[in-house]
Amino acid sequence: MDPTASGLRVMALAPEIPGAWPGLGHALEFRRDPVGLLRRGRAELGDVFALRLPATRVTVCAGPEAHGAVFNAPEDVLSVREVYRFTVPIFGDGVVYDVPPEVLDEQMGFVLPALRDERLRVYARVMQQETEAYVDEWGTDGEVDLLTAMNELTVFIASRCLIGEEFRRRLSKELAHLYHDLEGGIDLVAFFNAHLPLPAFRRRDRARTRLGELIAGVMAERRAHGRGGEDVLERTRRSPACSSRWSSRASTPVRCSRPGRARCCSGIPSILRRSSPSNSAFTVTVSS
Repeated sequence: MDPTASGLRVMALAPEIPGAWPGLGHALEFRRDPVGLLRRGRAELGDVFALRLPATRVTVCAGPEAHGAVFNAPEDVLSVREVYRFTVPIFGDGVVYDVPPEVLDEQMGFVLPALRDERLRVYARVMQQETEAYVDEWGTDGEVDLLTAMNELTVFIASRCLIGEEFRRRLSKELAHLYHDLEGGIDLVAFFNAHLPLPAFRRRDRARTRLGELIAGVMAERRAHGRGGEDVLERTRRSPACSSRWSSRASTPVRCSRPGRARCCSGIPSILRRSSPSNSAFTVTVSS
């Protein structure tokens, strides 16, 4: 059987969670408690089931076996790019889910060397230093909101490892607030239209513009003074595919400007974004 037809048939046959509202499907429950809805579907129907959103049927694949089928499926059967198009305003144009699969693979190849074992050992020391410095500010007694604190700490660690120590020193807690506003742009409404004039989407766009300006400033300073580092941004900048001419734009913080080249460093903000602890996934969802 044709694999594309087989994949579509599996999604069409997946049993649907009961309790859908006419026209809305499971949208209200999904927005109120998405993890609870997915757990209910898995408990009642097994590892592969479906839910309804307005004008959209979503097939959910949970568990190792179902995940294997999803991640090993070719792009013409299950397209990650189509599902995550709503993230383009967050990651930026021309990177990640706004490019064909072969370009995305090329972009990921630029940063993978900076995420290998020997580099992760260096990042472990950074994690320790950042954690100790962060906790030292707490004093000897009092109360902290661990969810907020761990989110801030994760962003601090990721920014230093990925963009550099000078970037981390300069920003303090502004970076955590920027990524909080970026995360606020991930909403059920964005799945249908990520460009509506909503307050959360305006904050998202302002945060991304500001982040672009900050990263562009780091790159300009490094070029002006001939300084570098061992962070992901610098190692990507020095890669052969991105070693020619550079331009800095607020819409895409750093991109390789040679015609025909991939916009390799624009994906750095998306890596940071996906490092957020609150961005963990319960399961893999695939829109049909």
